[in-house]
Amino acid sequence: GAVLGYVPIAPQADPIAKPVCVDVTPAVRDALARFIADTPEGLELARRAAAAGATTADITAHLAGEATPQHLVLRLGKNAERALLQEALRDLALHTPALCVTLRAPRGMALDPLLVAGVGETAAMAQAYGAFVHLRTALPANAPDHAAALAHADVVSIDIPGDTQDVFARLGGAGLLDDLRSRVAALIRRGFGEGSISPLPLPRPWIVPRLERRDETYGDIENFYHRWLLACGACVIDPPHHEYPGQRIERLPLPASVAAFERRATLDIDSDGTIYDGAGTRLGTLLEHSILDFAGVATETMA
Repeated sequence: GAVLGYVPIAPQADPIAKPVCVDVTPAVRDALARFIADTPEGLELARRAAAAGATTADITAHLAGEATPQHLVLRLGKNAERALLQEALRDLALHTPALCVTLRAPRGMALDPLLVAGVGETAAMAQAYGAFVHLRTALPANAPDHAAALAHADVVSIDIPGDTQDVFARLGGAGLLDDLRSRVAALIRRGFGEGSISPLPLPRPWIVPRLERRDETYGDIENFYHRWLLACGACVIDPPHHEYPGQRIERLPLPASVAAFERRATLDIDSDGTIYDGAGTRLGTLLEHSILDFAGVATETMA
């Protein structure tokens, strides 16, 4: 009847002398699969994992030919292409019971998705098709589609450039850091308050502040982590987004198995309809092919 959490200023071990972390068997950990029994595939994986003596090979043997991506990134921008992206969302969602849809800024553009007309409509559509909706934003002030988009999001990742005003401004933060913190706090209160649509004692949407790890933010990381973990129960320290010349902090390479999983699990559609895999390799464009061609789903199976 309670929610267990980590309080960074007062960590406490389990009073019954149990391990602090959830014990995950190596076979399950190494499978790089979604073990949630809310779809037929997830239920089958859970059953395989529960079998006595199951190995990674036993659990994932039937996954070898599975090609349908589980994560769709939609980079909203031009209104002219929005219908094309929404059509791709519909087609893939009809074939993917546990689809996660991330709405974020276009590649190479400083355009927040909350500043794009129609982001709320796209989020509502994704939710209507049963997809899990993740919004990646800097939470700008006075965004026109702010309320509509947030009302249909399950998770809102908020990119915050720094935890001090100086670093925040140097890395492109708009306005005052305290104003952004106030907007995040208001969103947290709304998630727990009367306007929340969550039936559980958890916020809806789930708020996840994010900070990029780089030389300029190195001194902010500890305070950032403690501040937001205490405020909303979650935060993320991202690796460097790019290669920054002369920086001491560098991106670490992903393990080969994780990179391969990301490559096949994600389809990333830019605002002009260009499609990339999870590794950033260009696959083609929606102007030439259906999303199902890139997802490995036969068109004739469409409902």
